[in-house]
Amino acid sequence: MSQITIVFLWHMHQPLYLDHFEKSYLLPWVRLHGLKDYYGMASLLKEFPDIKMTFNLVPSLIQQLLDYEHGTANEKFQSLSLKSSEELTEEDRIYILKNFFMANRLTMISRYPRYDALLEKRGFNVEEDHLRRAARIFSKQDFLDLQVLQKLAWVDEEYIEGDARIIDLIQRGKNFSEADKKQLADVEREILGKIIPAYRDAAARGQMELSTTPYYHPILPLLIDSTVAHEANYRTKLLKDPFRHPEDAVHQLREGRLLFEKVFGWSPTGLWPSEGSVSMDTLKMAADEGYKWAATDEEILEQSLGISLGRGPDGSLGNPGLLYKPYRMQFADKSIGLLFRDHILSDLFGFTYSKMGPKEAARDFQNRIEAIGQSWTGNQPPVISIILDGENAWEYYEKGGREFLRRICDGIQQSKVIVTATCTQAVEQMPGAALERISPGSWIYHNFDIWIGHEEDRRAWEMLSLARDLLAERDPEHRLTAAWEEIYIAEGSDWFWWYGEDHSSENDWEFDQLFRKHLLNVYSILGETAPPDLHVSIIAGRKRKGGPSLSAPTRFITPKIDGRITSYFEWLGAGEYRVVTRGTSMHKTRAITQSIGFGFNLEDLYIRVDTVSRASSYFASGMEMHLIFLAPARYQLICRLTGEAEARLYREDQPVSTCCFAVDTVIEAMIPFRELGLRSGDQLEFYISWQRGREVFDAQPDGSSITLAVPDEAFESQYWEV
Repeated sequence: MSQITIVFLWHMHQPLYLDHFEKSYLLPWVRLHGLKDYYGMASLLKEFPDIKMTFNLVPSLIQQLLDYEHGTANEKFQSLSLKSSEELTEEDRIYILKNFFMANRLTMISRYPRYDALLEKRGFNVEEDHLRRAARIFSKQDFLDLQVLQKLAWVDEEYIEGDARIIDLIQRGKNFSEADKKQLADVEREILGKIIPAYRDAAARGQMELSTTPYYHPILPLLIDSTVAHEANYRTKLLKDPFRHPEDAVHQLREGRLLFEKVFGWSPTGLWPSEGSVSMDTLKMAADEGYKWAATDEEILEQSLGISLGRGPDGSLGNPGLLYKPYRMQFADKSIGLLFRDHILSDLFGFTYSKMGPKEAARDFQNRIEAIGQSWTGNQPPVISIILDGENAWEYYEKGGREFLRRICDGIQQSKVIVTATCTQAVEQMPGAALERISPGSWIYHNFDIWIGHEEDRRAWEMLSLARDLLAERDPEHRLTAAWEEIYIAEGSDWFWWYGEDHSSENDWEFDQLFRKHLLNVYSILGETAPPDLHVSIIAGRKRKGGPSLSAPTRFITPKIDGRITSYFEWLGAGEYRVVTRGTSMHKTRAITQSIGFGFNLEDLYIRVDTVSRASSYFASGMEMHLIFLAPARYQLICRLTGEAEARLYREDQPVSTCCFAVDTVIEAMIPFRELGLRSGDQLEFYISWQRGREVFDAQPDGSSITLAVPDEAFESQYWEV
């Protein structure tokens, strides 16, 4: 049997959840995976000194880990996990009930009977009204136990198995105290502080190679020239105006390397291009920046060679000699080594072995590797690259996959024919086969459709391009570093990953909000008014779980415009959007709008806005209320109080007419349809924005809009739908 070299590359990645302007973290995933995966994966290697692995650390992840290590991360999720259960407000309790069960039930929640019982007590409906009712039946002890158990479920197995503080909490299981919560917080800080040192130490021992990725994990080929998407898949619809900014790609590569050098003290030699996305330009750029190797998927190799690897129904390879070796691509005076992941073996770790027992799964893996060695006929021993996500898969394994990984490492260490190598060792110790060209694509379907193939994706790219073009025009010398940083963050792949119908999560809305917030920050830094549609969610057409209460108009109305509720009946039959607190760290502390009423008769559109405090007080502070129309486009009604109520309708910043507007306890306005150029059946879409100058204080619907059709005489007898 031929000797077999296995190259493990574990990709550790989280997008930047930090909003620099708010100085707060939107989501807790860096911290939670830091407790459960990042430290434990590195620490495990100490048990197996002969095992070598490569870990790819995305710079945006390193940046956030350092923030948590230094105790400077401001994260609402974390703050509420530490807040006294006696002091929790109603909104705090709703937030906790909505968010503190975000974990795999089978392997993480049900592991702790009390945690599972609390989930049953809450129920599985996360709509706002249900959570509000559930919060009333949860006692203070229930919330205290939930705060402890939520964090306990994410604690590293090393601590679960051997730390007396954690063992004691697990054995008691419930009825925790505030002192217990404080002790658990001490453990959390301890683990988070060990992560970077654990990787540094493993690298110093020679067991671990550390590689990196462009700083904010962008899809480099798309930054260089978005038309490459059409080259990878001729069916992919292109952007109206191509995104071509190779200078941004260079910046992301270079800044990622510089952060790595600052943290670890040496330059990384290897690159996992974000999502395994490659092109000729990308690899040349990586070689020019000093990277010695890169890696991607086997399907890219097939496309590049124009030869099938001959995968059989059982996953076996007809042409294993093509895949199980390093390659090398030459660019003038520089070259770069290439490794191609075994798609089947990598996916077994990610999706299949979690469903098997640890012993059975590890044995299956070793049998597969040995079978490759037994059938090998190549001139040089096979090099098998196994590359996958190093964090998310473990949520689906019993006890975080720790026993499974131990069995994998022990089996390799005991084997007489299987050895491990880092990526650099693999490409340096064996001459790479020459590869003349690389076919552009990613590890998913050897194309870029996940990130640019849907209408939502393309809309996001257009928003990004518009903001970047304006910034480049105003700041060609890149002196506004904060604004440019927002652009580079928005270029990250994760925002586009969640757009389109391919992927969905409980946090789709948060990802969408944060993407648009980064672009809004650019306009704010420039002192410019952002395009109106940047305040509207890119995924607004989707059903929003736990979202706002929205009812449709059912009859014609003709209310008196006086800023008062003069009669219960004058707004009866109007539609209503009721603002709800979504319970995320994006919750606005400066919320103004409480509800928006909207209705019409055949001639006029009527708007009523109820505010958190007395409506007139906001205008007295110098604010204006903008009714911004997305359809018909480029119209907006600006309502002011300058001695008297004034409402002017503008089209492209030019005044069109003066409309009826009044403010007292509420705000009421009327706009004739004819002033908007609308007739029966035309589409109408708008949202409300509170502004002082160019600063936006509140925009509702939050990340969405209100859509309706101009009525005809038969309206009241027909079904009306938003």
